[in-house]
Amino acid sequence: MKRLFILAVIVFVIFSACKEPENQLPYLTIKNESSYVLTDVKFSGISFTSSGKDLLVSAQAVRQLAKNDLNKSGYITFIRKDIGIVLRTELITISDNDFIFTFIDSTGVEEAGNPSNRRALSQITFVSNVVIEKGALNVPRNDNVYLGEGVINFTIQNEFRIKNTGIGDLLLDGTQPIRITGPGADAFTVIQPAAAGGRITPRNSAIFRINFSPTTVQMYNATVTVHSNNQSGNFSFAITATGAAPKPTASVFL
Repeated sequence: MKRLFILAVIVFVIFSACKEPENQLPYLTIKNESSYVLTDVKFSGISFTSSGKDLLVSAQAVRQLAKNDLNKSGYITFIRKDIGIVLRTELITISDNDFIFTFIDSTGVEEAGNPSNRRALSQITFVSNVVIEKGALNVPRNDNVYLGEGVINFTIQNEFRIKNTGIGDLLLDGTQPIRITGPGADAFTVIQPAAAGGRITPRNSAIFRINFSPTTVQMYNATVTVHSNNQSGNFSFAITATGAAPKPTASVFL
């Protein structure tokens, strides 16, 4: 009886070794051979990244798919990081074979929430939009804003709001996105907007402030420029302020 049991075990082991392996679930490889860093790249809820949340240029990510992803059509969704638009590819279908998808500059993509906005990856339209407000009033592009009168060697402050009225993220350029130039620029300083990661999401805003510190009695003129991925280019407007002498004070002696 013992010999029969041992023989049965040996036969089972040999049979198991000779048995064809079950079909392995396929792998999806996403390559980024475009000129752009792609972020939050996903297929069927599976994240494809090479660093943090990003799929870097000239990088690739490989993930094994789930069984319910086979023979199912779906989109690869992602964000082109420099412009902040949520995009998706054309429909792709994964069979039971490994699949490679390669992003290049001419890959056709569309805005995830707006299929009519369909272009090549390198040509997709910027959809952020800058609006500047001072108080409750809009500041038109290239308009002139008077910041008031400031006493020399003192500082007055004016508050502005930068709003994103587009449907894509507004990406501010660098750590000093709001810059002041022109003949009177030295009299002005900017407290930059506190936007997390330099990003203002659609229908949101951030405050920035301009300080005026005159040193002489004169008129000061300068240009404020907001550097960003605004679809109409950088937003500029002029500012003017007046430096005034200290007003005399009266003393009363009894």
